[in-house]
Amino acid sequence: MSNINAIPDAASGIRRSMTGQIHVTNAPAHTIQALLPGRQLITPSDLASVTWNVQARTLNDLLWTSQADHTTALQVLTNLLAETPDTDTLPRTRELLDILRALTLHPDPPKGTDPRLHTLARELDRRLHSTEPAEIQGPAQHRSAPTESLLLYGYDTLSELEVRRLSCLAGPDSVIVLPSLLVTDTLITRLLQHGWHHATAEQAAEDSALEPQVMSADDPLHEARTAMTLAAECQRAHEHPPRILITARRPENYRAALTVASKERGLTLHWLNRTFAQTHTGALLALIATVLTEDWSYESVCSLLTSPAIHRLAPSAWASIRQAGANGQRQWATAALLPSELAALRTWPHQATPQEWYEALSRLPTLADLLFELHLWMAPRLPEISDQRTYGAVLKRALRRPAPSGTVPPDAVLVAPPEALPGSRADLVLALGLTEGVWPSAPDFQPPLDAHVRAALHAGGVDVRTAVTHAGQERALYRWAQLTAPRFVAFVPQIISGRRQLTSDLVVGAALIPARPHELAPTDPYQAPSSAPPVHPPIDLIDRRFSPTQLTRFGQCAFRWYAQYSLGLTQPQEPQRTLAPDTRGRLYHVTLDHVAQALKENPAADRHTLVEAGFAAAETQEGVDRLLNWTWQRIEHLRYLQDLVSSDEFLPTGHQIIHSEAEFIIDWNGLALHGTLDRLDHTPAGYEVTDYKTGKEKPRGAKGEGGRLNLDVQLPIYVAAAEAQTGVPVTRGRYLSVTKPGRRTLSTFQPDPARLTQLVHDLFTAADRGHFPVNPDPALDACTHCAYAPLCRQVKGEDDHLDEAS
Repeated sequence: MSNINAIPDAASGIRRSMTGQIHVTNAPAHTIQALLPGRQLITPSDLASVTWNVQARTLNDLLWTSQADHTTALQVLTNLLAETPDTDTLPRTRELLDILRALTLHPDPPKGTDPRLHTLARELDRRLHSTEPAEIQGPAQHRSAPTESLLLYGYDTLSELEVRRLSCLAGPDSVIVLPSLLVTDTLITRLLQHGWHHATAEQAAEDSALEPQVMSADDPLHEARTAMTLAAECQRAHEHPPRILITARRPENYRAALTVASKERGLTLHWLNRTFAQTHTGALLALIATVLTEDWSYESVCSLLTSPAIHRLAPSAWASIRQAGANGQRQWATAALLPSELAALRTWPHQATPQEWYEALSRLPTLADLLFELHLWMAPRLPEISDQRTYGAVLKRALRRPAPSGTVPPDAVLVAPPEALPGSRADLVLALGLTEGVWPSAPDFQPPLDAHVRAALHAGGVDVRTAVTHAGQERALYRWAQLTAPRFVAFVPQIISGRRQLTSDLVVGAALIPARPHELAPTDPYQAPSSAPPVHPPIDLIDRRFSPTQLTRFGQCAFRWYAQYSLGLTQPQEPQRTLAPDTRGRLYHVTLDHVAQALKENPAADRHTLVEAGFAAAETQEGVDRLLNWTWQRIEHLRYLQDLVSSDEFLPTGHQIIHSEAEFIIDWNGLALHGTLDRLDHTPAGYEVTDYKTGKEKPRGAKGEGGRLNLDVQLPIYVAAAEAQTGVPVTRGRYLSVTKPGRRTLSTFQPDPARLTQLVHDLFTAADRGHFPVNPDPALDACTHCAYAPLCRQVKGEDDHLDEAS
């Protein structure tokens, strides 16, 4: 807290008129309740209107309603930059606009800055002032603009320009409430210089949780469930519905977890500060806007067709779409591939006016109301739009605007980003994601001026954003979250997306309490939890994607999967004299993909030439030419590949290559699986999947019959992916060795559906219980190349059993 008494007052000789009072308090909620009647509440976000039950305004709305809005000012700046020599490289950003406006308050350029920047600021100021009343331009003591009684709360920083304008518009009985946790000498000095004065100090009992409760959670789902448990307890403890706020740096990342947890506990969520694009209807419109900006490209339309708002297309429809490969609106319309929900787009007017595009989109179900609201905002920009790409780009910008929050149910748990909390109040605040890099977050702004110029501006008293100011803002947002409610709970997830997290420096030093959500009685007897208690905290599989290799690892040894893919433990990289196995695999796959793509277009092409060209591209891509003796090593690898493509088994008679190195994402037995399909051929007997292997033996599978590693997991997944791509049953598959001479087919597709289903069931059970024991096959084949022996603390004894290592 700053030393307010040390700040100069009227005796310092600074000329000022009496504008309003400054209340510095450690009980802001009590102070506001006492001072709010008869005053207009000014806060940074609309959340205050909900939590204080009054109609609040933002400072930005108050200060700039009598002046050209930011968008118009930005257009003036854009025109000015185009006219001014040597400044056309400056980006047209709102931050540059704010910096130039701040420069107008300085009679001389700050030392170390380019004088041309100051000249640009003066010219911008002259052009903007031509549209604004003279009384708003003048100092506070000479104002004649209408004033009103204001109560400003939620702001810990105010620029010189903002203080000047605020002082022009605030009535003499206006009040600025500053929490003692966040007040600074700079802000107090600026206010005193413009006529604000200290109120009589009143120290009430603190109405906020200065010492937060910090809980350690396993992952985001564990966070959400614990937070919802605390919210349910808070509601039961209050006679009237309490105001509960959940905040996170990126709330959208918690949407799935919070939705699941709220339904488990019977709570209602209400999301605030969402953009139009984050709403159900807006998300569909955003996809359509992307289609327009990308001129109806194949990829953008396919993304639109996968929207949840579109009924799921049948495999036959996707097969027709892939076969047509439409690119451009006319091709999509000619092929008649768009579903009924998008019927209005079948006759899309490619060359038209914005009004005609608006009418075409309005014919789509559920979009009319949203489009009407967006077009009101787009109206000033519509005359400048001459093509559908520009129309789509302007529409996407409109979708980034905040959407109305709607009516808030009295018992709803509110979810909002930290920026919405300053100036608000609640009974309980639950802050999620207090980890390094999440909160505080890394700076994400693109500065329009380099670091040296910004440092000079900052030293000269100009408010500019820097990494230092960003860090201060992140810390201030955390303090505002604490000030919002008498009870504040912060959560530190240990793992996010499978990666171990570092505790945020905002809560370093606080005692971490393990978060254990209370057990809930099942509402459905068919969904009753297992009688076996969890061994460890469960692992959330909702957002996790598995590869065929991952699933095979789990089937070989649960602990090995847990150490590698859940804990993310890896061996230190050692210098290599020869190719590492994964590098060799990528080298072979890139080369064979080059060959396959060429043979797909021209089956008669010379294969030796194709291998040479593909191998040269692959070794450059992987950087293997830097290895010692690579000149001699490449001869061996090149010979392996030449022998393979020359063999009859590489592309048997009657085989036609359909896909090569095709990525896929499929739902398989309830798991989200992703991977790459090495090759898919069309044969006289139907489609066949080929998976290249660098070894000379059939790859080890998961534990199957007799506990041996004979359960093939990979080929069944690849076959399922091929079926998803072709839309027809695929019953053939093979492993093809790159290095084995003679017969190269190592194994063919022989699925065991019952054991594969059981494998997935075992994975879900292990994740639910958090139990991943060391359970390799009896012959310990899974341990042959395992890097985690020092962790599992078990070794192979003389009798081929597992003995405890001493």
